[in-house]
Amino acid sequence: MALEDKVIVRLSANRLLQLTNPDVPGATARDDDRLEAACADAESYFEIETQVVYDDTNPRHVAYAVRGAVLFLEKYLGAPDDIIESKIRQWRDDMQTTFANLAGATFTPIGTSNYIPSRAEEGRPPFDQRNWDDYRIASPRGGRDRTRGDAL
Repeated sequence: MALEDKVIVRLSANRLLQLTNPDVPGATARDDDRLEAACADAESYFEIETQVVYDDTNPRHVAYAVRGAVLFLEKYLGAPDDIIESKIRQWRDDMQTTFANLAGATFTPIGTSNYIPSRAEEGRPPFDQRNWDDYRIASPRGGRDRTRGDAL
């Protein structure tokens, strides 16, 4: 179902007549061209602001797109610029916030490492044992080895 159909289902016939025929007070049929233009603008803004392709089977997409289409119809109706621009800005901000939060929540981290944890005991490695003596590095300042009390 196209966005136009979704708008028609959600708005009353009377409201659609008012929004699509601002110049004809006694209109009896909605202006489908104006409705189509508003829906196209809403879909475009939706995709620009969310960086997501509009999907008319996704209820969240539809809810935002219908809201946008109504806002564009109000704009075409001749609503005061400062008021309608404020409403459109709020709609755009709401979409950006919602979809930014959703984007972070939709990625599932997947590891591709071949690392397999060892079954060794957790704790300090046995570097104090004598078999590690050849690998110990002498202190650059000289002095004593604090672990065994030997001079370096």
